[in-house]
Amino acid sequence: DRRVPASSRWFHLPPRVIAFDGGLAAMLKRLAASQAAGSPSKVGKRPAALFDGLANGAPCTAPIKGASGTGGATGSDQKPLDDDEARILRQPIAIEQYQTLGARLRGGELVSFPTETVYGLGANGLDATAVLKIFRAKGRPLNDPCILHVPNVERALELLELSSLERAVFEALTSKIWPGPLSVVGRARSVVPKEVTAQTDFVAVRCPNHPVALELLRAANVPLAAPSANRFGHISPTRAEHVLEDLGHWRGLQILDGGACGVGIESTVAKLDIENRRVLVLRKGGATLEMLEAALEEGFAHGAFGASAAHTLVGTSAVSSTVARRTVC
Repeated sequence: DRRVPASSRWFHLPPRVIAFDGGLAAMLKRLAASQAAGSPSKVGKRPAALFDGLANGAPCTAPIKGASGTGGATGSDQKPLDDDEARILRQPIAIEQYQTLGARLRGGELVSFPTETVYGLGANGLDATAVLKIFRAKGRPLNDPCILHVPNVERALELLELSSLERAVFEALTSKIWPGPLSVVGRARSVVPKEVTAQTDFVAVRCPNHPVALELLRAANVPLAAPSANRFGHISPTRAEHVLEDLGHWRGLQILDGGACGVGIESTVAKLDIENRRVLVLRKGGATLEMLEAALEEGFAHGAFGASAAHTLVGTSAVSSTVARRTVC
């Protein structure tokens, strides 16, 4: 019965730095010298202000049409999906039921689902009205951004505006850690609502490592905005019963049971800051610093950031463990 404190407002924490300034600098300089110089990456120059957000940090309390009433908690009985009470849907869950839940998500309703980290409160991440229901249900401040959950790398890339080098770093990280407890922050495409990003130009994306979450994501066929499924400031849920206890007031909430979460803490949040030759770890979580370092070092070893982008990486190298560990608090 492991529950962990919610690490909300992660974007205000002092960033941890994984820097590219070590022993491969000379190699990269030689690569850069062997080709014509290219254009530098067009990425923001203020990584510490990734999520400046809105000026008002008060929880969202504005009413939303069709939103929650006073629905009470129930047991595990499977009732028709149009029932007004919040309830847990126990396994086994038929594929047809996943399809029904996917349709509910596309229609703007909320569904809670398990991941390997904690249970999430999911909404259609491309529907601003649906995303606002998350804030209403949790009492979450509107300047607290949401992570978009996707079933694979390809769907994540549809949400991000990345340079060729940023994409190479993104793929190096995700090829080793996804599906898994890593959320990667990059510049958002225009399709992503500002309600997801806290009015910024950046969005975090993640592919969870849980069969129930992945099946739901495939059925929904839209990215799911999904912070932890608890009231703002409360303990993050690691069981379906925790979600029902905290969010049972939300009318019609469907809670997919997936047992206890294996990791039990939120995902690591890392921002691509390639113009400054680094990856910023904005929140420590299920993916360790050593995992990120290993993924980037392997990318260098296999030439993932090679000659075509070497001019951007002049003076850089693989991850500097000394710098990274010194800045982690």
